[in-house]
Amino acid sequence: MQQVSYNNHDIRKVSVVPVIASFDSEGHIKPLYVRINGLSCKVLSYWIKSTFINFVAFNCMVQVGELEKPVTLTYFIDETIWTMPNTPN
Repeated sequence: MQQVSYNNHDIRKVSVVPVIASFDSEGHIKPLYVRINGLSCKVLSYWIKSTFINFVAFNCMVQVGELEKPVTLTYFIDETIWTMPNTPN
């Protein structure tokens, strides 16, 4: 059976994740924290990977315990949700 994707974020390659972010009056978005596998991870640095009319993708460096790890976060503007790619098992 073939699956149909109705949105950019409902495919199995990404997971919806909770993010705390700041938004300013000029429309700039800054991710501050992301919850990954139940852990609250601080965004140490980021840069905007790409911007389109309906989403913004960020390359981030996050602190996971004592480690720093790269994470890609995507914010879907119309749906007001954040996603990140699933990691292979």
